[in-house]
Amino acid sequence: MGLQLALDTEVATIDKERGRYRAHLAERWETWGPNGGYLASVALRAAGATTTLSHPATLSCLFLAAGRLDAVDVTVTRLRSSTRSEAMHVEVRQDDRALLVGHVWAVDGELAGFEHEVATAPAVMPPVDGTWPAQGFRNEFWRRNFEIRTATASDLAASGPSDIHWMRFLGDAALVRDPWVDACRAVVLVDTTQWPAANRHHQGGDGEVAFVAPNIDLDVRFHRAAPSNEWLLVEAASPVAERGLIAGLVRVWATDGRLVASGSSHMLCRQVPVGTPGSGTQ
Repeated sequence: MGLQLALDTEVATIDKERGRYRAHLAERWETWGPNGGYLASVALRAAGATTTLSHPATLSCLFLAAGRLDAVDVTVTRLRSSTRSEAMHVEVRQDDRALLVGHVWAVDGELAGFEHEVATAPAVMPPVDGTWPAQGFRNEFWRRNFEIRTATASDLAASGPSDIHWMRFLGDAALVRDPWVDACRAVVLVDTTQWPAANRHHQGGDGEVAFVAPNIDLDVRFHRAAPSNEWLLVEAASPVAERGLIAGLVRVWATDGRLVASGSSHMLCRQVPVGTPGSGTQ
């Protein structure tokens, strides 16, 4: 068995010269429809199949529709190309309806420039054998795709709309060595962990309605590849929620304390009946 994320984000080339690809959205990534980070990862893989440069630098996208877990068409258009960097526009469509539009910058992975490291990773326990956290991550989506272990001895749910856990994608980690697949891990983690951080802070109310909050956009910056890291530390927070919008910020760390990726998005609240899948559990 390969790394499930690598297998499920593969794109088939239809016409490389015109940047046309096709993919099939796998059922294991269903949340409120296809998971947004997973859909964005398919777009990223298509950009990686188009460029001759080795590493992604940034991904930014808008989610326009949920779509179905079925075939999608992906089109990549080169906007600017050089020997050092390349900008691409990516669009994912299904039944002639746009699901996602976005942009990707790719770079030469051996570029020379300033080097410094001042980001400080949280002081947490290493990923050791353990059980699922007592609160949250009960939704089947998490069990299908990740192994998740507690990163601190304290219950972070009491500290505000924030969360921190070690997370590992299920499957053979050997396939992570592709830098574009490696970046897809960060895309999924940045997109997916913002809602649990915000939602858990508001659980326990007695109202007659609940909420879901799909991401309407996503911005991920890839600072470095971490192919040897099977486990990644995910630090998610929601600093503000107002007017039906929830802000999310995520940082992804390697086991040696280096910052791998960071990102942000806005989530749009939508009222749903109590008991709707995803409204009260993660």
